[in-house]
Parts: sequence; C-alpha cells; structure tokens
Amino acid sequence: MKKQLQHTKRLRDIKEQKQQQIITRNKMHEKRIQSARARRYYNEYQVRARSKQLKRRTKEEMVSYSLSLLLRTDAIAY
Repeated sequence: MKKQLQHTKRLRDIKEQKQQQIITRNKMHEKRIQSARARRYYNEYQVRARSKQLKRRTKEEMVSYSLSLLLRTDAIAY
C-alpha cells in the first residue's frame, strides 16, 4: 500500500513537472513573439519618421533652390 502511494505521488509529481515545463515554454514563446512584434513596430515607426524627415528636407531644399533661382533671375533683370 505504501509503495503504491509513493508510486502515485511520484507519477503526479512528474506530471505536474511536465505541465510546469510546458507552461514555462509557452510563456517564453509568447514573450519572444511580443518582443519581436514590438521591435518590428519600432522599426516601422523609425522608417516612417525617417521618410517624413527626408520628404520635409527635400521640400525645404526645393523651396530654397527655387528661391535662389528666383533671386538670381531678379538680379539679372535689374
């Protein structure tokens, strides 16, 4: 009887240990996925911000270039 109880307890402990390992593995997997999702979002954010900045700078350069051409033609006219 005592051996049977010990055996049952040992089997229960092994089963609980396996379940705990599965839970831990699932948590680590979810954490990795969430981290990758955050990293991907941040990288996309950086790309969008850099793109906006380049567009803004290009627009400013075009305006300053047009202005310099305008000033040159005005100077030539006088």
